[in-house]
Amino acid sequence: MIYGLLGKSLSHSISPRVHHLFGNAEYQLFETDDPFRWLKTHSFQGINITIPYKTTLLSVLDDVDSIVQKTGSLNCIVNRNGRLAGYNTDVDGFKQTLIHHQVAVQDKMVVLLGNGGAARSVRQSFLDLGAKKVVKLCRRILEKEEYLLSEAASFQAADILVNTTPIGMYPNNDTGPLLSLDNFPAAEVVIDLIYNPLKTSFLQRASELGKKTINGLYLLVAQAKKAHELFLNTTLADDDVTRVYQQVNQELSNVIFVGLPLSGKSLYGKKLGEITQRTLIDTDDLIENTTKMTIPEIFSCVGEAGFRQKEFEAVSSFYQQHGLIVSTGGGVILNDELVRRLKQNGVIIYLDKDPQAIAARKIHNRPLLQDATNIFRLADTRKPLYQKAADIQIKIHPNRHDQLSEIEEKLNEYFSH
Repeated sequence: MIYGLLGKSLSHSISPRVHHLFGNAEYQLFETDDPFRWLKTHSFQGINITIPYKTTLLSVLDDVDSIVQKTGSLNCIVNRNGRLAGYNTDVDGFKQTLIHHQVAVQDKMVVLLGNGGAARSVRQSFLDLGAKKVVKLCRRILEKEEYLLSEAASFQAADILVNTTPIGMYPNNDTGPLLSLDNFPAAEVVIDLIYNPLKTSFLQRASELGKKTINGLYLLVAQAKKAHELFLNTTLADDDVTRVYQQVNQELSNVIFVGLPLSGKSLYGKKLGEITQRTLIDTDDLIENTTKMTIPEIFSCVGEAGFRQKEFEAVSSFYQQHGLIVSTGGGVILNDELVRRLKQNGVIIYLDKDPQAIAARKIHNRPLLQDATNIFRLADTRKPLYQKAADIQIKIHPNRHDQLSEIEEKLNEYFSH
């Protein structure tokens, strides 16, 4: 039998991986511009529905659950001997997301950006959990509790803000949100239903402002569990959601090493890559291979500014990918946009090595370290930037030959939340 996800553009989707981890190896992706014809011409057992068809397929269903009746949005169709039953597992999945991330909802004001099928489900979740008011801001008003984007000032006291649109989703990672976060100064929690990239520009900006941020990955996994149970008429353990979520989150995330020159980024990148069997990208090696020049030759020809441009181009060539190990050049954190791109799918590990220990080494082919004492100047300038960018900080001790186990331990701790 056929199981899968039906939508218009699915290159971003990791739904097959999630369902495979739940035990359904037959789950696959089905892209179509005509979902009505697809449903008529395919013999399927269970199909998830995604953008832009969550509100357009109701007319072909023989039965719908109570949540679909409330929201007018479905994300799951089960074929029972030719009768098509529609379900909404997004509402329950989003409730589980709020509970997992310990978001207090009772008596809160919530603003949703967008008014598609996902917004309907998210709104119902908040109402079920006791939110005081839930409104949608959108370009065009379709139903009650919807307001135009230009009316955002009326809701600047919102406690929770949720992006329910695909704006900022792969491959358009760098597209900004419908509205600036400056419109919602009181918001304590910012949620983006997008999970590819893991940290949209919307979420990164919210994090910079000190707000609690949540992406759409837990929702994806939680609703998939319920869909799996409906498709196969089975029951999974509740902790399966957390297990699959943590595994997929770790698989998707790039591990990015930053730090001063000679702090061990290439060394530990290579070691971690060998253990995890992930692809290793060393940005300096990538630049040299692309330009057919050594780093000193590049500095000699085009100076540091020219090198930084090539570094930007190198990072821009892979930052949308997943599951990489990346060893960066020491100055990558000087460019805020590069850091934002690395953070989209990356966990940044700062290897904090004492500059005194670096200065004591023999230094070759380091254009900015012709004089070993320059390392102290670099440390003074860059250390605050490394600390600001880092998700994990590891103190590198000169008398310890291998701290790989500590790096692995910190990563496991990071992904256990």
